[in-house]
Amino acid sequence: MVIDSGQGGTHLDWQLVQPEIAKLTQTVTYDRAGYGWSDLSLGQEARTAQQCLDELRQLLQKTEIPPPYILVGMSLSGLFVRLFAYQYPKEVAGMVLVDVTH
Repeated sequence: MVIDSGQGGTHLDWQLVQPEIAKLTQTVTYDRAGYGWSDLSLGQEARTAQQCLDELRQLLQKTEIPPPYILVGMSLSGLFVRLFAYQYPKEVAGMVLVDVTH
């Protein structure tokens, strides 16, 4: 399960939820470039949905976390996970959308 926070949020938004989900499956939370504890220099690219999607895919590939993924998107990141599922449908088993932007 790959969990993405809303705009301006960090992985800490999920600190109470993640341990409970982790009892059932592997979970990954992360901070998008320029947020939380991520490297600020990584956020120098235009912050488009496509850029965020590309960075997430690179992260998953570099950490060798195999698909299929259940993507969790909250608020603005709902756009990112839907785009990921649209572009890579064979890598996505499902989505959980939490109070997403539409």
